[in-house]
Amino acid sequence: MNRLFRIVTVAGATLVLAGCITVGAGERPEVSLRAIAEPAIESGPQRADWHLLVDVPKAPEPIDGPRIVLSPRPGEFGVFAGVRWTDHAPRHFQAHVVRAFERSGRLAGVAPVASSARADRLLELDLDAFHAAYEADGDAVRVAFTARLIDARSNRIVGSRHFEARAPLESRRIDAVVTGFDRAVAEVVPALVEWVSNVQ
Repeated sequence: MNRLFRIVTVAGATLVLAGCITVGAGERPEVSLRAIAEPAIESGPQRADWHLLVDVPKAPEPIDGPRIVLSPRPGEFGVFAGVRWTDHAPRHFQAHVVRAFERSGRLAGVAPVASSARADRLLELDLDAFHAAYEADGDAVRVAFTARLIDARSNRIVGSRHFEARAPLESRRIDAVVTGFDRAVAEVVPALVEWVSNVQ
């Protein structure tokens, strides 16, 4: 590392700006693993007779990793020290999307791309925002992504839509931040399932 890193303490968790912290030789920092709650999905009659593959969302740094990201001010990002998601954020989000489609019963079948299952359509996601933010109009968790539904045979895009949710934070403690992610994901994932299920 060729520059100094600044460490800021924020109400119950340590924020490491620039995403790096050094510990002494042989030391292992304690890490708490967190997972986003499964969003409530209303099951209903099957609306489509086709099968879907869900790709791992593409995401920019720093959200393309296992750390819980915070933007303390516009254009600046860091991570909460001592806490991580149970998987890299894009894969964690992908798993929620797959399970949401499974529970909805709206499609003939759904699987992650890694399963190598055959499918009629592919869902690509660009994860633009997946972080907490301290903003002038209040602290919040932001989750935003663009979804593209692609015909597997022709490679033609049959639908595209942007989804975004902002969940205000009750406090800056990490438990409140994770709850904010729960609420934001619970807003966008059911909306995604509904949209995909109705694309002809």
